[in-house]
Amino acid sequence: MTNKKIFIVDDDRFYLELMKFELGDIPNVEVITFNSAEKCIPFLDEKPELILLDFNLDSENPNNMSGHDALDVFKKKVPSQKIVFISGEENTELLNVYDMFRSTEFIVKSEFSNKIIRQKVNNLLSKTTVA
Repeated sequence: MTNKKIFIVDDDRFYLELMKFELGDIPNVEVITFNSAEKCIPFLDEKPELILLDFNLDSENPNNMSGHDALDVFKKKVPSQKIVFISGEENTELLNVYDMFRSTEFIVKSEFSNKIIRQKVNNLLSKTTVA
């Protein structure tokens, strides 16, 4: 059986490793991490089942593409791509408005978010396949 790929794009290296560890033991799943959208873009042809995308990718390097801009590029390249934003942003009202208009789910990073992300990933993988 072919592994389903999950891409995690986040400029926080500790968080990347944490999420790779958290999701790495899901059966038939390969977790691939990128610390910038620019590094992820060439691999979109691999059509991952899911991309977890940090909203503020430019926090460590202001020259990096933001998560907002990355979403547009990812969707142009693979329109059917399932993307979930992950963010330390705590303005949930702003995130809910963004979610409503962009049809993109958000998970706010917290001490419990890794368990929430794992549950969401399991749910999405059980019913989603990228065309």
